[in-house]
Amino acid sequence: MESQKYNKLKENVEHGDFTFPYIWYYTELPEYYTSFPMHWHEEMEIINVFDGEMEINIDLSKHMIHKGEIAVIRPGELHSFRQHKSSQCKFLSLLFHPSLLYNNLSDSTAFRYITPYFENKITGPSVIIPETPGYQEILNNVDRSFEIYDRKQPYYELELKAKLFELLYLILSQCCSANTYPKSLKASTSRNIKTVIDYIQAHYNTCISISRLAELLNLSEHYFMRYFKAHIGITCIEFINDYRLNIAAKLLSETGKPINEIGAEVGISNISYFNRLFKKKFNVTPKEYRFKNHKIE
Repeated sequence: MESQKYNKLKENVEHGDFTFPYIWYYTELPEYYTSFPMHWHEEMEIINVFDGEMEINIDLSKHMIHKGEIAVIRPGELHSFRQHKSSQCKFLSLLFHPSLLYNNLSDSTAFRYITPYFENKITGPSVIIPETPGYQEILNNVDRSFEIYDRKQPYYELELKAKLFELLYLILSQCCSANTYPKSLKASTSRNIKTVIDYIQAHYNTCISISRLAELLNLSEHYFMRYFKAHIGITCIEFINDYRLNIAAKLLSETGKPINEIGAEVGISNISYFNRLFKKKFNVTPKEYRFKNHKIE
């Protein structure tokens, strides 16, 4: 099944070559999506907004991010983003795997700085704004890293790796402080949310009951629904449908499968209900969306 490659909360996409796990992505909202649902990955992600604004949720905290601002998403942090009202947003996303910065696990910089930062044992901002200490230096670093990656001149990997170390130095030295409070509650909440969304994204093409999801966390259905919405910002049903529709949009643009077959494949077998949900999310019908975005020659 072609859509199986989209069925995990934890992204299994290889970001960059396995020998150099580093890559930039360009994204526009809205283009294929008006939102991207909650997910996580092992890579650190730096989002540089160069036009417009969007809503972003990082580690269960909501932020508005505007032109010229930078979002910092550490490895393993839950995050999602969506279009703000009718605003457009254009941004570049840098993803790199932490292994790129580990030369030797006994290296003091690894266990004193890098690992504690990646594991959230050092408090730092999720969004870097012009008022953040070190903002201009951090922005210059991110802009320069994109130029290096875009040009790919000889030895560019060495320069990019140097820029990553510089970026972490700037963030740690300018923006961070050691945690002085326990994080067990937030860590437990994050694990619970990951458990639920992992299940949803492994079974999105089947009938998913609220009772089964509540059972995963040993909660009543009523409390589970309140718990999910409080931390994700939308109901569980809305999340499930949003995830299914994002997969459907990819299949519409990348395959020639019939629309009713795509609806059934993502777990929405009632074609009129599928059409209604799709138009509500994308402001166009599935047929119109395919006509506009189809990539198959």
